[in-house]
Amino acid sequence: MSQENVDTIREVFDRFNRADDDRIADDLFDAGAVWHSRADEPDTGVYRGAETIKEMIRMWRGMFEDFRAEPEEFIDAGVRRCAWLALRTRP
Repeated sequence: MSQENVDTIREVFDRFNRADDDRIADDLFDAGAVWHSRADEPDTGVYRGAETIKEMIRMWRGMFEDFRAEPEEFIDAGVRRCAWLALRTRP
């Protein structure tokens, strides 16, 4: 993955961690994006589309203090920019 793509992803997650939710959905997810929650999460399910994902993120912010997403690995997926994330809250 190019350094430019890595920098773009890092900037998006910096905005995410500043709770700039109004901008991240458009910057991070396209209209066809799909988010699969893990089976052991309280909100397990499949979220489709940027607006639905944005609402899920807002719900998480309301449930957890200092909710953050930290990219751990960047994945070259051709025209897509992907990252594995660690989602964290204040202990």
